[in-house]
Amino acid sequence: MEAPSLRDIELALTLLWTRRSKRENFLAGETVQDGIHPSLVKHIDVRGVKLYASLIELGRLDLMASIYPHCKKILGKHFNATVHNYMETMPPAHFNLNQAASQFSQFLSEHQSTEAYRLKHPFLPELADYEWIELEAMESNSEVNVAAASSTADVQYLLSDLQVFAGSVPQLNPTLIARAYKYPIGEIVGKIEHDEKLPRRQKVQPSWVLALRSGDHEARYVDLSELAYILVQVIMANAAITYGELIALACSHSGAGAAETVADFLTMVEDFKEIAVIL
Repeated sequence: MEAPSLRDIELALTLLWTRRSKRENFLAGETVQDGIHPSLVKHIDVRGVKLYASLIELGRLDLMASIYPHCKKILGKHFNATVHNYMETMPPAHFNLNQAASQFSQFLSEHQSTEAYRLKHPFLPELADYEWIELEAMESNSEVNVAAASSTADVQYLLSDLQVFAGSVPQLNPTLIARAYKYPIGEIVGKIEHDEKLPRRQKVQPSWVLALRSGDHEARYVDLSELAYILVQVIMANAAITYGELIALACSHSGAGAAETVADFLTMVEDFKEIAVIL
């Protein structure tokens, strides 16, 4: 029999440390397993396999609990098993350990093993996405130069010349992530944090959210109206769009009068600059 290569050894240990079915078969004395070179089995330390597998599982649980604390509360006693199933179904493929958690929302949305949780808590995949985008914004490689950002006073200055303001172009925070959800995720998170009882059947109620990192290096969420979300999406799609064009778009989408819509738009711009949504 051909001697095992270093790659064979690496693959065998990876499977035994991270795949429960492989590990259980190995511990039961099975000598032939797919992916494990037969000549290696008798040389692998059983105690070491148990130890490293246990440490890896604990590390995964700690990682997922730190990123998805609200999902953990919802899943309760099922959280650990769900995490183990997720990690085996969608194993890490990035050197950044946090990225191992990036597909959890997709797993909760699509995997057969999570169907019962989705039926009871249909908002669960969106809740996972909501928790993930905070970390995604925090770890964004984009620089946020708040020191060079315009202040609210600058907005007031531009408004003294409406033509200049209308022709200027907004610059969005580069770490910004926008989401439209079917459920009121921010409201649900608030109830979970205050240990309030969730309704037996959560009604569909659209919500719009931004996640971003500001100059203080802390991620934050911003709740939006549907119109504000539309405007942010338009700016993200067209970096050259002007405030004047955005005001015209806002007026075409708003059910209010033009004067009220413009006033609301200008207030939104000031608020967005204050919290570094617009730089």
